Amino acid sequence: ALPPTPFLTGTFRLRSRTANTTLRIRLTAPDHTRVSAFLTLNPPTASFSGPATATRRFLPPPGVAITPSTRSFPATLANLTDTVSSPNTPPSLIATIDHSAAAASVNATLPDSTLVVFGTPLIGFPIWSNPGSSAAGIELPVEILVYKSLLGTVFLAYNAPAYLAARFAVGENDEAATASLKAADGALATFAGLAAGVGPLPPLGLDYDSKRAVSEAEGLVIDEVQGDADDVFAAILAAIDASPAMVAFQIEHEVSAAALDIDVMGLKNKVVVFGNPALGTPPMQADITMGLDLPLKMGTWIEEGGSTTVKVGYNDAAYLVARHGLSQDNDAVAAFVAAANMAQANFAAAGLAG
Repeated sequence: ALPPTPFLTGTFRLRSRTANTTLRIRLTAPDHTRVSAFLTLNPPTASFSGPATATRRFLPPPGVAITPSTRSFPATLANLTDTVSSPNTPPSLIATIDHSAAAASVNATLPDSTLVVFGTPLIGFPIWSNPGSSAAGIELPVEILVYKSLLGTVFLAYNAPAYLAARFAVGENDEAATASLKAADGALATFAGLAAGVGPLPPLGLDYDSKRAVSEAEGLVIDEVQGDADDVFAAILAAIDASPAMVAFQIEHEVSAAALDIDVMGLKNKVVVFGNPALGTPPMQADITMGLDLPLKMGTWIEEGGSTTVKVGYNDAAYLVARHGLSQDNDAVAAFVAAANMAQANFAAAGLAG
């Protein structure tokens, strides 16, 4: 039976030309579950509420893979973090971001939702080190969102490597980058399947969701300045620290790679992940898979060793909400887009000003 929830309850008034008409009503909930209600109208005009079943939404956000788990939320999350923390696997656990706890900190509610961030420079370096795809460092390391739907089902969601390939032009005429994308594809599918309790899943392939593939640089805001890459990044961090936003974590990709004796060729590529629960919770309440693209991210990079041309990039918040099917006709969503883009523009301007 349909559990009580403000997202899915309500009274519908329907009219049929004949008595005993059976209808199937489908509703899509904010957590990407689809609710189906079967009812018979007799007399022809009736109000109803009744039993319902839930299934996975047919179309997740573009480029997102969603896997249902056979385990509880705590067990799924624990299995995922244990797997990516194992000394027998190349990736390392970078961070876990508990979105539901962050929501509670601002007196808001959100179903169980935690973002698990992990990776290894062995896979990441060939992706971001190519001058044509340096902006991909914004979306590295990789992430898997573990969340509980409004109807109690637990899911794992992640950005398919095919999405990174299309949006950041990764792998074009670069065998090493293509090999890294395929390795990431296999690792993400394996880890999601193991955490879900169904065993390793097959890779999605680099043509995954190709009919809805994003265009190159879609949703990215990129600017550049002449200066020192470290100074630009430091100025951005200082601006974030002086704001209501909080830094969740930061990664210096070139430092992580050099620690594994990878020749970074003088390249620099950094990312800072930051947010404000008061700002980020409302869009996640509207669509919980937004937790895959939150907190916000800002990257800095140079495309040649020793270059003084420093690029600063981030995701346009309008692109993020549209990707997850949210409309700015929703006041809370519109407020998020306006505030997020203003904050990001201010932080980027601080970096560009040095």
